[in-house]
Amino acid sequence: MVLNLALEGTVFQHGGRRHYNYSSPKYRELCGRVVEKMAERYGSHPAVIGWQIDNEFNCEISVFYSEADHRAFCEWLKRRYGSLDELNRVWGTVFWNQTYTDWEQVHLLRPTVSDSPNPHQAIDEKRFISGNTISFAQLQADIIRKHASANQWITTNGLFGHLDSHELADRVLDFFLTTRIHNSRRFLLLLRKSRLRTGVGV
Repeated sequence: MVLNLALEGTVFQHGGRRHYNYSSPKYRELCGRVVEKMAERYGSHPAVIGWQIDNEFNCEISVFYSEADHRAFCEWLKRRYGSLDELNRVWGTVFWNQTYTDWEQVHLLRPTVSDSPNPHQAIDEKRFISGNTISFAQLQADIIRKHASANQWITTNGLFGHLDSHELADRVLDFFLTTRIHNSRRFLLLLRKSRLRTGVGV
């Protein structure tokens, strides 16, 4: 399923933006197809100086609880900890009888009686969301770089929750923008600096 879910399981429906989840294989496939077509068409176009991938990652909502997200989180934990024994040790699951005996039991946060989840699980959820968002950005950037000319830059905009913007910038982007609708002069200065750095328009 492409649609995102709330913590309680409510499905976010079509009609606003950010109703999808980054873990959906189908969503990634379709996004990759769109990016590929655009990059093939405009990657060497002389009027294109750069690319903004997506728009405001994790804006509106920065948590994801679809079944695809739960599965991706479990795989992320397997890579991070290697074994359930290590996961149980790091998460301190011996407390309040939280110990896991099978990977099928492990999920992103779910509603609890006291609304006080295991804090280690909660921080790993946020780390996973950040990494998953960055990998979705990387998917787009890798496709663009296959087709784009060397002097075209890649950026995105916005500073939003559960996203390591430093890692995103270091791994995926040529530089990072923040949206300031009322300060277009600053954007033009940043654009001028990027042109000086990349040689575009100089």
